[in-house]
Amino acid sequence: MFTTPALLPYQYPVAALLVDDDPGLLSGLSAGLSRERRVFAEASGERALDRYRRAATPRHSFLRRSRDQTGLTEHRVVVDVTGIASLMDQEERHAEIGLLVVDYKMPGLNGVELCEWLRHEPCRRILLTGVADERVAVQAFNSGLIHQYVRKDHDTLDRLGALMRREQLQYFRAVSQTLSEGLRDRLGAFEHVPAVCDALLTLVAQYDIVEYYLATEPNGLLTCDRAGRRRRVLVQSEPERRSALEILGASGHEAGFEGAMVYADAPADSPPQARTLRPLMAVASPQGMYLIAMEDC
Repeated sequence: MFTTPALLPYQYPVAALLVDDDPGLLSGLSAGLSRERRVFAEASGERALDRYRRAATPRHSFLRRSRDQTGLTEHRVVVDVTGIASLMDQEERHAEIGLLVVDYKMPGLNGVELCEWLRHEPCRRILLTGVADERVAVQAFNSGLIHQYVRKDHDTLDRLGALMRREQLQYFRAVSQTLSEGLRDRLGAFEHVPAVCDALLTLVAQYDIVEYYLATEPNGLLTCDRAGRRRRVLVQSEPERRSALEILGASGHEAGFEGAMVYADAPADSPPQARTLRPLMAVASPQGMYLIAMEDC
């Protein structure tokens, strides 16, 4: 069975839809949660349902049929990796509602009923409950109506913020599973190498990166940190490095090449030009050696 890798093809702060008929709690949670993501707030289940339906959450599709078909009964599918990287320049991505946080007790459409309406949507559903509502929350969780529940308390905001970050990962894990499988067999598919994933996720935490997108030419990630600074994380496998050296007609032992990441840039109507980078780290794995570097975009 295919398993979606820990390092997904893309991830960014999705919007949250917060629903509660208590104006004070709604305002306080909205202010706190909006430090990390866009928050839409509604005071009733009916208005929230209408808001979600009007949001027209995008369904990104990066798979397309190849023009190069080898037979009438065989259909090759290719991945538009360039399209993944272009997501970084689409402002509407931050209005994509991937998280629903809804109070259970509300007049009219209550929290569980709202989650029932959205049961087959990709958004991750989190129920806010009181002490007396925990039995209802457990039943809703066991039946698959909700993904998590949080009891209202003095530290609700802190617990909810951490939970939403974890649920965002699950949201992207679900919506990108088919894409991840399509990327698996490409040259230099580092996101399927556990040791490389661990190293990159360490960099994500170290540099406070809040969004990233798989990119190619060269292979790596386009990233953006909490302060809005964009960087490219470059990942080069040993076969990719050897291919660049072959294009350049080099052995790798020349001055400046030893131990470096090597790229063969090809300007129009000009011979390939060598570009080298000093790696931040080298990662050994059963699939071979990988070099990792970082540079400003």
